[in-house]
Amino acid sequence: MIRIDQVSTRSGDQGKTGLAGGKRVSKSSPRVIAIGSIEETNSAIGLAICFLSYEAEEGKIAECLHAIQNDLFDAGAELASANKRRSESVSVTKISLTQVQRLEEQIANWNTDLPALNSFILPGGTIVSAQLHVARTICRRTELTLWALAEDSEEEVSETLLTYFNRLSDLLFIIGRVANENGARDIPWRPGANS
Repeated sequence: MIRIDQVSTRSGDQGKTGLAGGKRVSKSSPRVIAIGSIEETNSAIGLAICFLSYEAEEGKIAECLHAIQNDLFDAGAELASANKRRSESVSVTKISLTQVQRLEEQIANWNTDLPALNSFILPGGTIVSAQLHVARTICRRTELTLWALAEDSEEEVSETLLTYFNRLSDLLFIIGRVANENGARDIPWRPGANS
């Protein structure tokens, strides 16, 4: 476990922040931006959880989302630990294929009772669904920041981490529909409706 004795350290006052292992990097570096985007995804999911009642179906959604929040800390730890010198005794938390497979199973399970879509849907319906769409779009942006980092020849991003965020945005979309009374409150896009 990690122990945090002091939150305000003033060590970032000059535009640098520390990665795991003590390496100092610019706060505007692609790696730090990606870590921040992961944190933003996590916060948006946390807000969605606050709107849930924890009864029956909503309790299952909350349980699923809490597991994702824990995964997102694993993802941030993986990025913060990358590219540092490791000894055999140093353990680095990483997103695993098991975590990706869990998302894929949840996508299949939550999608089972949803009606097929005949149109794209607008974010909205219930408060929970609308907030899950916010989380989904932040997750999509996070995936893009990870790809930008991965395309830098000097940076290292695992394929598993990239896959995780692709699956996560799909799952958040599906759970958003579940939170819309299993799609009954989905709002279809009507192309050109206001032209």
